Formats: sequence, C-alpha cells, structure tokens
Amino acid sequence: MWLGWRMTPTQDEIAHLPAGLAIWRLGRTDLYSVNPPLVRGLAASPLLLMPHDEDWTPLTHNQLGPRREWAVGAAFIQANGRRSWWLFTLARWVCLPWTLLGGWIVWQWSRDVWSDAIALVPLALWCCSPNIIGYAALITPDIPAITALLLAAWQYRHWLDQPRWGRAVCAGLALGLAWLTKSQWLILLPIWLLLWLRQCWHSSDSSPRPAATQILFLLLIGWSVLCLGFGGRGVGQPLGELKFYSQQLSGDALTSGNRLQGTLPGNCPNPVPRDFLLGIDLQMRDFELGRPCYLLGTWREQGVWWFYLFGLAVKVPVGIWLLTACGLWSVLRSPDERRRVESFLPLLLPAIAVFVVASWQTSLHVYVRYVFCVLPVMYLFSASAWHWAMERKGRGLQVGLAALTLLAVGEGLAQSPHALSFFNIASGGPTRGARLLHDANVDWGQNLREVEEWLERYPARRPVTLAWPGLYPVAWVGLPIPTTPVNQLTPGWHLISSFNLHAAHGGYRLYRDLSPVGTVGANVFIYHVPPVSDATGGKSSSPSTHAD
Repeated sequence: MWLGWRMTPTQDEIAHLPAGLAIWRLGRTDLYSVNPPLVRGLAASPLLLMPHDEDWTPLTHNQLGPRREWAVGAAFIQANGRRSWWLFTLARWVCLPWTLLGGWIVWQWSRDVWSDAIALVPLALWCCSPNIIGYAALITPDIPAITALLLAAWQYRHWLDQPRWGRAVCAGLALGLAWLTKSQWLILLPIWLLLWLRQCWHSSDSSPRPAATQILFLLLIGWSVLCLGFGGRGVGQPLGELKFYSQQLSGDALTSGNRLQGTLPGNCPNPVPRDFLLGIDLQMRDFELGRPCYLLGTWREQGVWWFYLFGLAVKVPVGIWLLTACGLWSVLRSPDERRRVESFLPLLLPAIAVFVVASWQTSLHVYVRYVFCVLPVMYLFSASAWHWAMERKGRGLQVGLAALTLLAVGEGLAQSPHALSFFNIASGGPTRGARLLHDANVDWGQNLREVEEWLERYPARRPVTLAWPGLYPVAWVGLPIPTTPVNQLTPGWHLISSFNLHAAHGGYRLYRDLSPVGTVGANVFIYHVPPVSDATGGKSSSPSTHAD
C-alpha cells in the first residue's frame, strides 16, 4: 500500500484511470480498448465516492483518432491537479487484492502438487519479486492478467482431474474473468481444447474422460462472462458494419475502413463484444505501425527475437534464475517430478505461447512486462527443485537451494522501493539499467514525489530544471519547475530522467558525456553545469559535474 502512495502516476496509468471512470460515468468501454475493461473499471470505482473533477472535452476531438484516452488522461490531471495523486493512490489500493489472490493460488497449487512446506518457496518468490511488487502497486492490468491466468489454469486443472459440472462452472467463470483482463488470453481457447483431447486420450479408470458437453458448457460460460463484462454491446452486430483501423482489417494503411463490407463474412454476426474486437484491431494496428526498440544502449528500427529473453535475464533476480535452472534439472532427472510438473500444463503452455508470439512480433519490442506471465512458472519450477532435493535427502543440495532462495528474496527486496527500476546484480543494478533497456523497464515517471523532496531538501541548488517523461506539465501538480532545454548545456542544476536521457530524439544526449553528481530515486540523474567564465576568466569555462 505504501508503494502505491509513494509512486506518482505512471504514463499508462494516466490514461487507465479516466478510461475506467468513463465506464461508470458514460457507459463507454472504447477508451483504452486495447485492454478489456475489468481492471480499469474496478480501479476507478473509488472515484465514485470521492470528490473530483472531470473533463471529457477530448472525446469530441475527432482529430485525436481512436486512441483518445491519452488526451482524456491529461485533461483529468489538469482538472484535479495535485489531488489526482491521491485519486490514483485509492485506485491502486483497490487493485491490491489481485496480487494477494495470485500469491494464494501459487501457494495453494503448490500445496496440491507437493506439500505445505514446499509451497512456501514459490509464495516467498511471488511476494518478494520486484517485478510483482512494482506492478502490483499500479492500476495497469499486468498483475491482474497474471492472476487471472493462474486462476483459470488452476480451475481448469481441477476440472481435467475430476470432470464435474460444478468444476466446469468454476473453470468457465475463471476463463471469462481472464478474457476480461487481457485479450491475449484468447490463446487459452485452443490450448484448453488440446489439453482436453490429451486428457481424453490418456483417460483411465482413475482418470475419467472429461465429457464434450462439459467443455462446451465451460466455454459457453466464459463467453457469457466476457459479454456481460462489456454489457453485451455489439454482440451480434454484422462484422461489415464495424470500423477498423488496422490495415489487415480495414484494407487501408492510412484511414479506417472495413474490408469485410460487401462480403459473406461481413454479413456474419460479431461473436464478441464490439469494443473487445476493436481493441484487438487497435493492437494489430500498433504492431503494424511498430515502435523503435532500445536495447543495450542502441536504438533500432525494430526489435530482435531475443529481446524478451534478454529483458528477463536482467530484470529477474539471479537467485530465481538459478532456482529455475535447478528445477528444470530436477524435471529432467526425475520421472516423478515430470509427472508433478505436468499438472501445470494449463499454466505453462499459455505462458510459453505468449513468450514465443511476443518474441516473434519484433515490431513492438518495448516492455518486458508483456511476458511476465512466465514468472509464476519460474516460481513453480523452483518448488520442484526443492522437492527433488528433499526427496534425495541431500544436505548439501538443500543448503545450496536455501542460499539461492535467500539470494532471490534478498536481491528483490534490496532495491525497494524502486521495484519498477529493478535490474539484477549480474546486469549492474538499477543505475546501469538505463543503458540496457528503456521506458517502463526503467523509468515510467514514477519518481516525481522524490523529485519534489529533493527540491525541498536542497533549496540552494538553483536554478534547476527537470526533464521528465510525463504526459503533462509538472506545474499542474504543483511543481513550478521549468523543463530542461534540449540540445544544449545551460548553467544550473538539471534533473534528467533516464527516459529522457536516452530518448530516441536525442535531445539530452549532451548530458550522457557528463558524470551525474547523484540520483533522485533510481532513475533521475542530477547534473550540475557551472556558469561559463566571463571575459576576466574568473570561473572555469568547462562544464563541471561536481556539486558545490
């Protein structure tokens, strides 16, 4: 809860909260439709009881195109000023149960497979993971989507083991919930059908065959929950009547349209809510447009296939990687461990599929958080390593695993409260992270409160400027600090966020040749440029990087 208050609103959150408020106030789910409405709708619910101001004017500006949530978010900040920080804090606190539920499922599922003692290992890794802690304090759907996957996979595993109607209902409800957190979980549909066929093939007296009627009923429940989450809007509407923006569906790279108009598929009814389908279309458009990829200090026109593998290599604690490697070794060595790990296939297969698809889509390699669904898999493999060591009764092996577990937990907590900026010890830590990755992987605008504290602590360090990655002027939240000029070094103190320091436009590249005198938080670098000497030569003429 403290971290949810400590961090200032991040870039995506600025759009998420008013988009969630629009669901309650305007009955609209089209804002930020690239993500389904469940998480942002729940996050915005406290605002219904809190005094605040709303400005929906950007919704009337057609020139903004289909992604108007960013302008709406900036208008929300401007209308509420500093009060908006408290509103975001309340919204974040509402989202905390998602993290608690995810940790409970990891623990409970591990108990089912191994034992109460072994289950404490993945639970500890979940609770102390900087990747979980950092995003748990936000209203973005990253952690809720992981939790929803865990819940759906766990319930589906229960149904496969004992195919009863009650368990089919629970699995169907969990499936619908997953679809309402992230549209990428549509991948569960083919994976679940494949696992059902596999279960039917291997059925026996001790493992009964799941009935086809039950899985159809299960999928029907999931679809019903999805439709209810959108209020049923657009379900059954002819596909040819929708307006798409991706070239693949619109038929035009420059304007919106619908290539299905006048065709037989265009007369078919839309099987899912309209904004759910249009959100997928906007994601396809994002992939078509692409974004530059920052990797190892270099900007590239597009990503590389190993971007997410590298991102996880530097963003996940070293101890977790080593525990996962031990878990994989135990699975390879022990048939009993392989049998136990097979129970996690409903979780393992979707995580692998998302990782592979994300790695393949090199046009949009920006955020490592897109593949954080593999984290619970790593925690569970760590539990497998512990169980194998306990079964072998190898004292040295158990001591080694204990050391790795303490390393994983300690490394994650050591960089608190800068969990979003976490980089493991092998990569050099958070201050070096800006040379490896960019954007939300390092700096998402979360340290503005610490910038304010620095200004209050050092009133003599003036003049001072700020280069910050926010979507609005900081004066709107009570920080009347000018923006650092680009493409020049001016005398004074300059706080340069790592986002701006390594931005693709290169406006602050001159500061990269200087050594910062310190940092604010983990990713705002402090530079001091002394006045240039006058004609009498009374002062140094070269910019200094040392504090006075």
